[in-house]
Amino acid sequence: MSESLPLAERLQRMRARENERLENLTKQQLSDLRSELNAILQRELNTIRSDIHSQFGALSREYQTTQKSLLWQLTRSRILYPALTAFSVLATIWLSGWGLSTWQEREIAQNWRTLREQRQTLATLEQKTWGLTLVSASNGHFIVLPKNATTSNAWTYPLADGKHPAILLEREK
Repeated sequence: MSESLPLAERLQRMRARENERLENLTKQQLSDLRSELNAILQRELNTIRSDIHSQFGALSREYQTTQKSLLWQLTRSRILYPALTAFSVLATIWLSGWGLSTWQEREIAQNWRTLREQRQTLATLEQKTWGLTLVSASNGHFIVLPKNATTSNAWTYPLADGKHPAILLEREK
């Protein structure tokens, strides 16, 4: 039995060494597996982090684009269109006022020219008629002579500045 004891002891020692070696290999494999899992986890976290950053950047750009679009719409609807409308209305009012005043100036100038021509015509007629005035009254038609004129006829006609000599016109029937 003494021979079996060293064999049992040797087997036990071999088993202990085998167990220790197996334990070391298991620890080594678990350590490698842990390192590999940590690396995979770190890669996945980095991937998730980069995806989050890219999505955040895209959302940020989309937000800025939307914000600019909304600001432009607000500026157009609240400032630009009302300002253009007001400018158009004011320009229309100003241009129509200018056109009307220009037309009135031309009409007034034309009326002054017409008055001047009529005064000249009246002065010419007075020179040609020597101041005679034609009057129709209820008692007949008269040619009224200028003041201080004489006729062989005894007719006179009252005007604002006194009685004037007149010639009675009669028509034959």
